[in-house]
Amino acid sequence: MIKKYQSLVDKLQNATADRKISWEPTSKGDEFKVNFGNSAVSVSRYETLPDGIFGGNLTAKLLAKLTLWDKDGNKIDEIITSKDEQISDYTSISNLYDTIRRSYYHVDEAIDDILNRL
Repeated sequence: MIKKYQSLVDKLQNATADRKISWEPTSKGDEFKVNFGNSAVSVSRYETLPDGIFGGNLTAKLLAKLTLWDKDGNKIDEIITSKDEQISDYTSISNLYDTIRRSYYHVDEAIDDILNRL
């Protein structure tokens, strides 16, 4: 991953963990998006289906994706990483996805609530 993208992922990770930005789920279900004035970023993580029906690859791939959007909602760039091929890039985007998901669903607060009631 080029330095500028790694810097973006790192800053998004920190801002999300510090709750400085609020992500919203998209209609895709496995994707979250945040708007920044004239642009937006979406992050998703998903598994491809194996194509073994016709004798091809019998293994599903785990992918993580970061997409940049312009003010009109047009995709302007995208990074798709595979756990099998680009492990460090996949880990960076996948960790960001986990942080976003945990923040959006208030996972830590739920755990704290349960612990306080035990």
